[in-house]
Amino acid sequence: MNLLIDYGTGNLHSVKAAFQRIGIPLTLSNNPDEIETADFVILPGVGAFGDAMDRLNQSGIASALKKRFEYSRPLLGICLGMQLLFESSDEAPGISGLGLIKGHFKKLTPRPDAPKIPHMGSNTLDLANDNVLNYSGNWAYFVHSYALTYTEPGVVLFTTHYGEAIPAVVRKNSAAGFQFHPEKSGQSGETMLKTMITQLFEGGLNGIISSD
Repeated sequence: MNLLIDYGTGNLHSVKAAFQRIGIPLTLSNNPDEIETADFVILPGVGAFGDAMDRLNQSGIASALKKRFEYSRPLLGICLGMQLLFESSDEAPGISGLGLIKGHFKKLTPRPDAPKIPHMGSNTLDLANDNVLNYSGNWAYFVHSYALTYTEPGVVLFTTHYGEAIPAVVRKNSAAGFQFHPEKSGQSGETMLKTMITQLFEGGLNGIISSD
């Protein structure tokens, strides 16, 4: 079973529809037991870091996600969902994220070539290290005000540029994250999403992606 976590925040309808189009049917769930053991889980997110973590902690979903990571079960975070995989954010001082990956998110600063915050719009992806994915130059749609500042070596696979290099795709073991919105990135976003997911989880999604 493939789950889309419903914890009271996130653009659930468009995410579910996009995954359906690429052959990954998702079931909405807020059940920690289901989330812990599902084949594949998507953690979406639109809103504030602190409020989202409060919802995840109170519902028991945070503990379930940590157990998923411990047992190497595939987990993908999208936008705020990616940020929640890390330790902390300027948006919510003193509030701990899931801490699956080391790193902190800082608030973006307006710059001459990036005057508007939040960063909103389509930007190209740039290869950040020698990984197996090859999506440099592809366009992806971003809406965010915070960016990852530091993390462990090899975690950042792609960046985008908005006044500075911003991590756009991350992965550590069975957890991966997209800072952009693949469900809002058009046909190229869906194609990129399907191939990226297959490769990010290195064969761990056998039987998850439909052949239909």
